[in-house]
Amino acid sequence: MRRSIFLAGSILLLAFSAVAQVSGGGKPFSFTSPLADDFAKAKVVLPAIDVPEMQRQAKEIYAKGEMLPAGKIFPVSYSPENSGVWTTLPNGDRVWRLLAEVPGAPATSLYFDNFYIPEGAVLYVYNAEKTHLIGSFGAHNNSAAKEFATEIVYTSEFVVEYYEKGNVKRPGSFTITGIANVYNAPEPPANIRLQNPKCCGFGTSGSCNVNVNCPEGTLWINHRNAVARILIKNGANQAWCSGALINNAAYDCKNYFLTANHCGAAVSAADKNQWIFYFNYQTTGCANPGSEPGSNTITGCTMRSSASNGANSSVYGSDFLLVEFNGAIPASYNVYFAGFDATNNASNSGVSIHHASGDTKKISTYTTTTTSRRYYSQLPDNSHWQVNWAATYSNHGITEPGSSGAPLFHSNGRIMGKLSGGPSSCGAVAGDKNDYYGKLSYDWTSNGAAASQRLKPWLDPLNLGSSFVGGRLPCPANCPDILEPNNSQATAGTISTGVYNKALIAATTDQDYYKFTATTGVNITVSLTTLPFDYDLQLLNSAGTVIGSSAAGGSTNETIVFNGAAAGTYTVRVFGYNGAFSASSCYTLLVTTAVVPCNNTYEPNESLAPAPTIPNNTNINSQIASASDVDWYKFSNSALEPNIYVTLGNLPFDYDLYLYNSAGGMIGSSTSGGTTSESIIYNTSAVGTYYIRVIGYNGAFSNTLCYRLFAGVSGTPKAAWVQSTAIKDDMNTVTIAPNPVASKLNFSYTAAGNSMEEVIITDITGRKIMINTINSRPGKNENGIILPATLTKGIYILQVGTRNPVKFMKE
Repeated sequence: MRRSIFLAGSILLLAFSAVAQVSGGGKPFSFTSPLADDFAKAKVVLPAIDVPEMQRQAKEIYAKGEMLPAGKIFPVSYSPENSGVWTTLPNGDRVWRLLAEVPGAPATSLYFDNFYIPEGAVLYVYNAEKTHLIGSFGAHNNSAAKEFATEIVYTSEFVVEYYEKGNVKRPGSFTITGIANVYNAPEPPANIRLQNPKCCGFGTSGSCNVNVNCPEGTLWINHRNAVARILIKNGANQAWCSGALINNAAYDCKNYFLTANHCGAAVSAADKNQWIFYFNYQTTGCANPGSEPGSNTITGCTMRSSASNGANSSVYGSDFLLVEFNGAIPASYNVYFAGFDATNNASNSGVSIHHASGDTKKISTYTTTTTSRRYYSQLPDNSHWQVNWAATYSNHGITEPGSSGAPLFHSNGRIMGKLSGGPSSCGAVAGDKNDYYGKLSYDWTSNGAAASQRLKPWLDPLNLGSSFVGGRLPCPANCPDILEPNNSQATAGTISTGVYNKALIAATTDQDYYKFTATTGVNITVSLTTLPFDYDLQLLNSAGTVIGSSAAGGSTNETIVFNGAAAGTYTVRVFGYNGAFSASSCYTLLVTTAVVPCNNTYEPNESLAPAPTIPNNTNINSQIASASDVDWYKFSNSALEPNIYVTLGNLPFDYDLYLYNSAGGMIGSSTSGGTTSESIIYNTSAVGTYYIRVIGYNGAFSNTLCYRLFAGVSGTPKAAWVQSTAIKDDMNTVTIAPNPVASKLNFSYTAAGNSMEEVIITDITGRKIMINTINSRPGKNENGIILPATLTKGIYILQVGTRNPVKFMKE
């Protein structure tokens, strides 16, 4: 247990997720265009802590080889809705700034929840003096979990600045849920010299450690590429551990990663989803660098087996934990799957590669034969290998807290154990420069009867009796990608429904289009699985209009369901979000269709009172089964999705569509005529229940053929559609009375004949507020429209058909 560093609160600050390290650079708006200093009035101040006392306590804990506290997180809830100051720019863009202070803090770090940044928006964090800046953070930092964390800003007073375009489709959202007081690591005990005392791993290991790219690592380059540093999340605590990718006897490149049971076997599955694995965190040469090197990260894993069967996170049995990554490893990471040796044969020489104190990758060498031991008296006999470290050309490598779980390599190059602990340190006497590694031979079957307490079921999945396996490079992609080039709808490859298709998004600009045919009335399901990165999915009709989409985020599977499809050709588009791609890892696409019988399951629904609730944004099928049949439905919108778009399609005869508010007042209608689809758009509507009425014009009906109804709600206002033909109108005058208008807009006009008219209400900037269609009769027409309850006071413009627009005032 001594070999892991548990960190209370937040101290490992460089990155808390793979996306947290990715930033876009640039400068905040306020750096080049000065803004008013009114945001200083909204400054928030957090409690102070006694940093020297915290450092003193940390020194004592470190001397005992226990967890190393280095920061305190203050729980907060600051968002653009409740804190800081908004500034609206002349062009409509907006800037939000929050000024905060953590008294006495050498450095600070932020945690976010509900984190969503739209395309084109950017977020920065910087100190009050504007000398230390991190960011920009943007849409590329979004994740399915909607969580985010920043690296440190070296200051006690900082500014969060968020810039958002005025025409953004979906506004950004985030809440700062934690602010850390990050204090420097204390001076270590006298027997341990740190190269450069810091708070986040880099430069904190003992001076006797040997960097992996020193001469000692020349013969171990592949093995080096198997090893990674792990940022363990365990509730409110964090820790550094080490471990390695490990091959299995099926040689199928399962992303198995071996570390120590005490590194978190009992940690919840949810927390394991937030573990971060840092590959290639190493110096480029033998010398310690003056600046921190980069790394490549994988986030999230699932436990497969452990010595304790997940019952505890202590040194138990032979102290092993096997996890599998939740996502694919990019080919650019250049990893290696290390072989293993579970034969219980000792080794006369070899190395261990690890991240001492969470620092860059180190290598320790042994030149005497390993001996069979137990780590301490409560553990099983002969469950561990004892290893004595040797002085080498560069120095005398040992292990430290943070090295836990690191692989011990046999002279044959295979993993034979992983680190539990031991007395070694830079300041240890010669007799104490040794450590204990849990044996793979004991991990194999000796910790318990269940597969979840053994390595064999996972590393010998075919039960071949293989107790040792060599290492291997990553598996080549098994993606023939035979439909390329298919980068547009015009070049879409033809696929069959019910057949799995594997392919690649092989470059930033790559996108794949597939086409298939469907018969009338079927339900279409499109699924996208085995995603190496964040890929998104769209379904298009023959005109190229997007009729379904899925953008779950991360490597989460994507699914589109489109019910009641009309007969025709459909196209699927697969693309990487924000340029994501993998030239080696396949995705899997499956399109299925199911014939759904036409029925009247929503009956009886002949009036408003018994109207059944239908799901939002989903096609439903039903019938007008007789000349007197009328169908009513209800649905609801929300504050996040107030905009309404209702369509009626797949019409067997001339059906009409009407929209009503919760009081039963008609607020929209569409009566196009014939079998033309009907549509109603009602933007910025009040939150509540709405009703839909479907009727057959002049008694039209069909007791065998269905219509398709869609009640859509969205956070984005629906744009106006273009009429297929212009409406001829000889009368140009529209009269509004009364004017100003309260809640109902009454207007009249004269028409030359029967026609369908489009009614559009815009604000003075031209932004469309509401769109309806109405039937005009010869002569004078009088109509009334209920305005959206959320419509604010001001000047608006009404246009009916091609007539002259007329202004009115909303009071």
